[in-house]
Amino acid sequence: MKTQQSPSFGLNFDDLESGDLVGWWWLVRDRIDREKGTMGRIEMELTRRMEADGATVLPDNTYDVELVSKYDYDRSKLAGIREFVPEADLIESGAYTPEHEKTVSVPESWDMRHVKPLAKRGNDVRDIIDGSRIQVSRKLVIKEKK
Repeated sequence: MKTQQSPSFGLNFDDLESGDLVGWWWLVRDRIDREKGTMGRIEMELTRRMEADGATVLPDNTYDVELVSKYDYDRSKLAGIREFVPEADLIESGAYTPEHEKTVSVPESWDMRHVKPLAKRGNDVRDIIDGSRIQVSRKLVIKEKK
């Protein structure tokens, strides 16, 4: 069974000694590392430009370019919701679990899957939820258009 030639170097791997293949492997790995560094710098510049423009998408005829952000919430800021939503409703909806004891003390917790729908209860609740939002990551996604 013959191996394929490398499209980059035109090598036939079957004709090379193992030591030579290892050398080529290191050469290609170094090349990939350099290119990844270049890609990272390009992504940083695109991200900087998009952030400066307040954009989450970049128009392009060939690629879909989107700046995707992931968020978490500062749960300590959510306590203010209790001023606007009865604690019983919070517990019943599954949005909130008050501090309680099991074998050990379990601190209060907030389940954001159930907290976010509470924003419908008014601007005060929505403001608290929005104010607790923390961006945890941002990633530039570039895909070839179909």
